[in-house]
Formats: sequence, C-alpha cells, structure tokens
Amino acid sequence: PAVMTVDRIINNRGMKVDRKRLERLIELSVHNTKLTGENLKAAAPKLNANSTKQVHEYLDTLGFKLKGADGKLSLNKFQVQGFLQNPEAYFTGDDSNFSEALETVKEFLELRKEASGLAESKLMTAMEVLDDDDYIRDQLVYYGAPTGRWTGRKLQPHNIATNDGHGVDI
Repeated sequence: PAVMTVDRIINNRGMKVDRKRLERLIELSVHNTKLTGENLKAAAPKLNANSTKQVHEYLDTLGFKLKGADGKLSLNKFQVQGFLQNPEAYFTGDDSNFSEALETVKEFLELRKEASGLAESKLMTAMEVLDDDDYIRDQLVYYGAPTGRWTGRKLQPHNIATNDGHGVDI
C-alpha cells in the first residue's frame, strides 16, 4: 500500500514540459526526417530502406552480412550495435575495400535510423499526453511487469534519454 500511495503521488505530480520547446523540437524533427530521407534516397536511390531484404542485399554488395549468433540476418538494434563495435566480424568482402565500405555502411545505417522518424514519434506522443498546464501525468504503472517493476504507458518516460550529451530534456 505504501508503494501504491507513492505511485499515485508521482503520477499526480507528473513531469513539467516546456511546451514551446517541445513544439520546436517537433518542427525540427519533422524537418530532419525529411532531409534525412532525401539524403538516404541520394545514397541508395533504388533501395527501399524499409525493406529488410533489400537492406541486407545492399549491405552484402558492400561486403557485410549482419548475422546474429543464430546465423540469421538481422537489423535489430542489438545486431547493429554489435556491428558498430566490431565491424570486422561482419565483413565478408575484399579486404582492400574494408575502410571505404565500412564508412558507406555506417553512414547508410545512421541515415536509415534517422529517417525512421522515431524521435518525431516520441515527441508527438509527448504532445498528445501533455495536459493544459504543461504537465505530463499518469505515465508510470506500478507492477506493470511480472517482476513488480514500474512500466510506462504511451510516452514511456523511463525510455527518455537525459541531457547528458545523449539526449534532450523536454
């Protein structure tokens, strides 16, 4: 009961958000997604970057296969992180082209990630749940997971990066 009381206090208090900054971040994110999409199209004009099959075929032409421990091709964030940490382990091409191919793949994967509009989606969700008094409330769920930990709803505040050089405070 004590934790449930604290949970209610936290959810009632909410998180203060600078509405004007949030609106500006949305504008910038929309603009960035558009520009990134154009850059992605310029980098690989005939490629549908949303097609996993086409992306793997493209990476293969550059000499890279992003396979997991199970041997299956994957573009999930853990696979891409593994690739970025140890690209040599994923290289199947001609060694003389490694550096150039690696830079091309890194740029492509970064553009693909940016073009997905994930930041825009999260910012739009924040705007959607923002109350008239510029607070976001009721986003934490006590015992939302079988382990008893808190989970989030809609905005998922526990997944927001902090302003430590890796994210933006809203």
